[in-house]
Amino acid sequence: MVLRSTLFVLGSLFVSASLCAQPTWKRVYGGFDVDIAYDAVATNDGGVVVVGSTGSFGQGSSDVYLFKVDENGIRQWSTTLGSSALETASALVEMDDGGFLIVGATNATPSGDYDGLVMRTDADGQLVWQRSYGGGDWDFLYGVDRTTDGGALLAGLTYSWNAVGDAWLLRIDALGDTLWTTRHGGPGYADARSVKVTPDGGGVLAGVTTDGDGDKDALVIKFDSNSAVDWSEAYGGDSLDLARDIILTNDGGYSVVGISESFGSVTEHYHFKLDVTGALEWERNWGQVADQEGFQHIQLDNDEYASIGFVTQGGAGGKDMFLLKSNWQGYFILGQTQGGTEDEIGYSLLRMDGGYLMCGITESYGAGMWDVFLVRTNEVGFTDSDEVITSFDPLSINDPTSATTTPALYPNPSDGTFNLANDLDVTDLRFLDAAGRLVFEPMLPSGTTTIQTGLPSGSYFVEALLRDGSLRHARVLIVRP
Repeated sequence: MVLRSTLFVLGSLFVSASLCAQPTWKRVYGGFDVDIAYDAVATNDGGVVVVGSTGSFGQGSSDVYLFKVDENGIRQWSTTLGSSALETASALVEMDDGGFLIVGATNATPSGDYDGLVMRTDADGQLVWQRSYGGGDWDFLYGVDRTTDGGALLAGLTYSWNAVGDAWLLRIDALGDTLWTTRHGGPGYADARSVKVTPDGGGVLAGVTTDGDGDKDALVIKFDSNSAVDWSEAYGGDSLDLARDIILTNDGGYSVVGISESFGSVTEHYHFKLDVTGALEWERNWGQVADQEGFQHIQLDNDEYASIGFVTQGGAGGKDMFLLKSNWQGYFILGQTQGGTEDEIGYSLLRMDGGYLMCGITESYGAGMWDVFLVRTNEVGFTDSDEVITSFDPLSINDPTSATTTPALYPNPSDGTFNLANDLDVTDLRFLDAAGRLVFEPMLPSGTTTIQTGLPSGSYFVEALLRDGSLRHARVLIVRP
């Protein structure tokens, strides 16, 4: 990719694109810890529902993080789903009743091994049911698509029947009962990252498989409604080639994006097109001089493609979220980066009125180590303003420290004013920011029970020294109106 060409195309289109009246914005969501968004779907009311994982909120070290925003990025609701164990979410799909089916993994098993996780919610994100799937070893679900009978196809990775890993495919009904399950692989590693239902009632999956020389190739399998394989093919060169996303194209074929290390010395965005029989029509690799990866893509009504991922050159620094647009043959049209001086990665892409919704993570903005990053752009990947708005979530904070060692500050979250439990003899109280710097140390006269911090919105560590010499810790969130 030549950066000068990118900027020229963008510049020539900017004036006409700026006439679009659709909203554009950049927003960050989450809390103090690691909050990640892996997938998003557009709803009929113009909103977007986002799913991922959170370490800032919920019951355990990681819970499923699900929230909805309107067309302007304003949060309408948010929730966490999970237990005191670890739950992660990789993908979701909207169901016919307006609810959502979420897939991921959990280690809420007697042995602590991972099982594939499916959660079914209503339209407001409230849990309807959840099920886990797998065997005696680690199992993960990465992809999902709904079927016409109200059920779903699920795709992922299982180690339960092959110690080196197999691509794993399941079909479930509307209640989560397994209708059938199959594995695909061989003597080497294989997994499935994406699955789509096909018009004939079957489906197609994409992932990776190990070839006879031990190299990994992109894998695509077409199967019928009863899981029988119609055809299975591997694609790529003499090094690592991985398929992350497959879609049905307007001409009845298939388009696949992922990564490749077969065409040069760097990791490149890999895009290839198949006909209905799996025959390769064309393949493209983008990167050439620096690492570039693709995670998800869509085809537009005019047969062009748009994909999301990241680049490590030509942006603001580190990895930058990257929108890549190509023509019907996969040739480059334009590219646009979003991000700051640290890392940003785009995992999911939606077509919106007048532009796109880019969904991923940011290290440059927000309060945590990673935060959810949503960018709504115009047709050429621009936003009207470069301002990044941070939206602190009002969900309760998950504090893994036991109650016997935490200072009793409440409410939490707070608008900046906290009450201190009067049954604790606290002699010193210190508020630290995310970098561990002291930002507030109130005077504590005898009998003090109310503390007005004056601190801005954000997450903070609190250290409390008791008269008996013991030290207690807590984590608090301040959300100002």
